[in-house]
Amino acid sequence: MATLIEDYALIGDMQTAALVARDGSVDWLCLPRFDSPAVFAGLLGGDEHGCWRLAPAAVGAGAASAAARRRYRGDSLVLESEWDTPEGTVRVLDLMPPRQDAAPVLVRIVEGVRGRVTMRSALRPRFSYGRVVPWVRRVDPDGTGTPGYDADRNTFTRSYGSRELDASLLLIPQVGFLPPGDPRVAGTVEAVRREPCEDGFVRRYPLADGPDRGGGASGDGLPGGEGVFLACSFWLAHDLALIGRRAEGRRLFERLLELRNDVGLLAEEWDTRRGRLVGNFPQAFSHVPLIDAALRLGGDGA
Repeated sequence: MATLIEDYALIGDMQTAALVARDGSVDWLCLPRFDSPAVFAGLLGGDEHGCWRLAPAAVGAGAASAAARRRYRGDSLVLESEWDTPEGTVRVLDLMPPRQDAAPVLVRIVEGVRGRVTMRSALRPRFSYGRVVPWVRRVDPDGTGTPGYDADRNTFTRSYGSRELDASLLLIPQVGFLPPGDPRVAGTVEAVRREPCEDGFVRRYPLADGPDRGGGASGDGLPGGEGVFLACSFWLAHDLALIGRRAEGRRLFERLLELRNDVGLLAEEWDTRRGRLVGNFPQAFSHVPLIDAALRLGGDGA
């Protein structure tokens, strides 16, 4: 059974990164840079696509072999995983030291905690497996000024002449386009909460199969069925604090924090139907607005 995307932890050296599964398998690593071909690509299929599994010999692969505990050491990206077995307890440290101009290094250290545990290491690299190809989503530019404002609903819209909303409208007060006290800002926040939302979380924009579209086309050339975007939901929590509704913003923020995996990472989206993380993982665009919202909710946000 393939590992769920939310069951991975990230380690990296600021020039590339690896994804480590709960069963001790490194299933994704491009070398020597983020945009290089993959050496480990088990994330896309199975062990034959490249991986490095390091775990107690007494356990196999998959959920049954998952580490009992995982955490990052302090404020570092040094990942610590521990397994409890009938023979004892063992710990594996995974890290990639910053290297500047040196060659990349993936370090895996085994530490005995209790008893005597036999370990198994299975290294199956697959060099030059493939290169990451960026994809681009087409969206209309956000409307600003009077042509991009719907006075009847007291909200800005995604483009001139359109009645559609886009979650990026939540950035209007955050980037200083209008002050938070402007009534059009509060109106736009309320409109986004009503329309491109599901279970209290924010979609990037209305989708063809979403409850907010009634079967219309989203206009981006993509099929429906996407999850809610976590970055946009953190924008909403941030905006609620900006317009003086800090308690509501904090409640949403705390709900979002509950979606993190066991080592505190978030994906790009949350599937409200299946109750799991989906999309790009880990997603920096989810973590940056998390920090911004935390600063706003936790203090004056200056």
